[in-house]
Amino acid sequence: MPIVVIIGLLFLAAIFLPSMWVRYELKKHAKPRPDFPGTGGELALHLLERAGLHGIGVEPGQEGSDHYDPQTRTVRLSRSHYRGKSISAVAVAAHEVGHALQHARNERLFNLRISLVKAFLPINKIAGMLLIVGPFLSLVLRVPGLSIVFFALAIFVLVFQFIVHLATLPVEFDASFGKALPILSGGGYLQEADLPAARSVLRAAALTYVSNALAGVFNILRLLRVLR
Repeated sequence: MPIVVIIGLLFLAAIFLPSMWVRYELKKHAKPRPDFPGTGGELALHLLERAGLHGIGVEPGQEGSDHYDPQTRTVRLSRSHYRGKSISAVAVAAHEVGHALQHARNERLFNLRISLVKAFLPINKIAGMLLIVGPFLSLVLRVPGLSIVFFALAIFVLVFQFIVHLATLPVEFDASFGKALPILSGGGYLQEADLPAARSVLRAAALTYVSNALAGVFNILRLLRVLR
């Protein structure tokens, strides 16, 4: 098998395996725990109130949609995590509350991530439109060089997207291990025997964006290969 094919397969594995591992960890620790006093949604509300963040809401959402929305100041949890009593539900709820704490404390890395996302959204939208009409304009105007310009634009957008994902990683790790884990362990919300499983879930929550970052690198390399 050619070395290029092997490298390509390894790279694709590096892209897809992290997301598969995240889903595996969340499912592995999603077993209902009747001994838990509340659901993930109830824990999130409790932690927000305990931190004095009374203006932040907690809502159920679609599966896999766990996130904190800084614009509406809302913690959104998958329905299984919002309504569930499991280690996954508790850990993910605490992780998203960690983002709310980052926002409330005006933390530098969190603000950097928000600024990059705000800058990326319009750039991505405009670039997407140009990439759609670009090849058509090149044919109509008969300017072959336009295609290179549009490819360069696509690479710029992908590099920007990769930077956004890189800026996201330390924010995610802080939400998991700088905020959520100390709260769960120090506050007595989980027994000592449950903490290793909670760490696994929090690690998975922090690494959610790794596959996206690797996919961005793959797309950049693919476009550079086309340009060559």
